[in-house]
Amino acid sequence: MRQWVLPAGATSADALRLREVPEPEPGPGEVRVRVHAVSINGRDQMVLSGPFGRIPGRELVPLSDVAGVVDATGDGVDLAVGTAVTNLHWQDAPVPEPPLGLGALDAPGVLSTHVVLPVNQVVRAPAHLGHVESATLPVAGVTAWNALFGDHPVVPGQKVASLGTGGVALYAMQLAQAAGADYLGVVRRSSSARRLHDLGAAEVVDSTGFPRWGARLRELTGGAHKVVDTVGTATIPDSLTALAWRGEVALVGLFTPEPAPLDPMLLFGSGGSLRGVAVGTAAHHRDLVAFMERHDLRPVVDSVHPFSEAPAAFAHHRRPGVTGKVVIAVP
Repeated sequence: MRQWVLPAGATSADALRLREVPEPEPGPGEVRVRVHAVSINGRDQMVLSGPFGRIPGRELVPLSDVAGVVDATGDGVDLAVGTAVTNLHWQDAPVPEPPLGLGALDAPGVLSTHVVLPVNQVVRAPAHLGHVESATLPVAGVTAWNALFGDHPVVPGQKVASLGTGGVALYAMQLAQAAGADYLGVVRRSSSARRLHDLGAAEVVDSTGFPRWGARLRELTGGAHKVVDTVGTATIPDSLTALAWRGEVALVGLFTPEPAPLDPMLLFGSGGSLRGVAVGTAAHHRDLVAFMERHDLRPVVDSVHPFSEAPAAFAHHRRPGVTGKVVIAVP
């Protein structure tokens, strides 16, 4: 089989090397998946640049989200060959420690033509989706589902906000709209604002014109019942400011590791809460699949890149203004 590997110490996608290795055989309780698509997440860029998720001196097969077809099974597995699947990241609460999953530390990733996984780490893909779309579910889709419905579940008539136009933000938009909520976007460029309006956003705030975007969002809409913060700790003050009474900020971003000072009065003033979200459980994943099938939801895919051009896919994913998921198709 073929797989991309990041050499020890490398911190750029340009360093990725394509190699041929023996095709793996599944052992007891395992399945082999013929990979058809993998998607890139923000955490994959963090692992790439290190030291987050890296073991010094150790090479790594990157990426964590895969869609494909079971083509071999080990003893004790009743999942049929030919089943279209995606992967799970963790089974039940509490969240694993550390919650890094495949493609980090000593867990090889999925940027390969075949992967072997425990049978309890795969789940049936949505019946109405192809492999490219299904590959976006494991991190972005499940994280957005947990953010919206894992606690303080969104109900019809409420308002949901998310930051940016990445995979989690766009999933939050689609899931909120399907649940009967109004979607509010926060972006940093006018082209992204137009894109969100085209996708049905009720209101969009461009933070370049309104640096205190939380106050602006509250002024325009009365506040959001749920804010999915995809950036990180530096944006928490604005996210809390944007809350409606007894709303929740679901913090999913890790991109600003230096925390900003937090004013407790922002919580008292809204009666709100702040919750950390790290992907989700197997139950969250299965609930998401059922919801997407019921509502015929198709995730927003920004671009699809061939397996042979995986380094270019990483580079594209880093560009400003990416809308939705970046996927690598595996022939």
